Amino acid sequence: MSKPLGVVVTRPLPTSFPRELFEERVTFTTAPTGDELRKAVQTADVLYSWDVPSNIPAETPHLRWIELPSAGADHLRGLPVWDSDITITSSRGVHIVPMADHLFAMLLSLTRQIPAFVRAQDKHDWLSHAEVGRLHISELRGMTMGIVGWGKIGDGIAHLADAFGMRVLGTRWSIHAPREVDRGAEAYANPPWLQPEDLPPNVVFPAAQLHDVLDQSDVVVLLLPLTPETHHSFGPAEFGAMRRGTLFFNLGRGSVVNDDALVAALRSGRLAGAGLDVTDPEPLPRTSPLWSFPQVIISPHVAGMSRRTGERAANLFAVNLSRYLEGRPLLNVVDRHRGY
Repeated sequence: MSKPLGVVVTRPLPTSFPRELFEERVTFTTAPTGDELRKAVQTADVLYSWDVPSNIPAETPHLRWIELPSAGADHLRGLPVWDSDITITSSRGVHIVPMADHLFAMLLSLTRQIPAFVRAQDKHDWLSHAEVGRLHISELRGMTMGIVGWGKIGDGIAHLADAFGMRVLGTRWSIHAPREVDRGAEAYANPPWLQPEDLPPNVVFPAAQLHDVLDQSDVVVLLLPLTPETHHSFGPAEFGAMRRGTLFFNLGRGSVVNDDALVAALRSGRLAGAGLDVTDPEPLPRTSPLWSFPQVIISPHVAGMSRRTGERAANLFAVNLSRYLEGRPLLNVVDRHRGY
């Protein structure tokens, strides 16, 4: 019988992980500390971890595959593993539900002016009708959402946008001509007591037509990965292409956005508000002017988190582990040239 595959993990796998599928074929070692991880990977065949120690690949002759429980792999760029022949896979797709939830939590908070009400509640202040009238409470129905970097997470967001009666536009690097996006069999029907919104079709555009998407959008959602090409790529020209009063959200990577341009767009009123789950740098310094805008919501890079995210990621790892043992192609292989 061949030697069992040695798999190292940095935290215990959830109870939903199907260990019974790998009995006698795989041994699992948990290495929760940095020192334990550096030692364990020296004899490992597979690593399932966000943390990748710097002694890979120099001291890991048997390591052939690393799966990340994260969607992004940009934190590995510059480490020795990035230039190795070790296969890297990501957990792209497991964060769809919580990220879509988080985006709409922020979006609805801004359109319904929840931050203003929370601030009033902190002061035990019941706002008058005149004060509420000045808040410009709005609704999502009939708005156009632009998703910059429309992938799997964008699909989840677009699905919910349909439920709110929104039109969705977006950009995707992998297409070369505009393409209508079918809302599918699960598209949401208009409530019977409302007049249907006569919305144009959802369309995804090539990345080169980003400004066309920005010009047509009431809400802009940034989901771009961080690569050398996207670093600070969202700047004055992009904010200038937006309609005045646009709502802006970044759930991708903070370094994609030029912060000076973002602050200028907020101060000028080009942006009516923003929701930022990612910033540059992280943590956001206390001196950043972004903290001071009443129409900005900041969360500490938690959009992909939920009680079920780790379970989904581990179950995806189980699928890939089965494929690895069977010699089949792995899912979500990271393209080092593209950076994700």
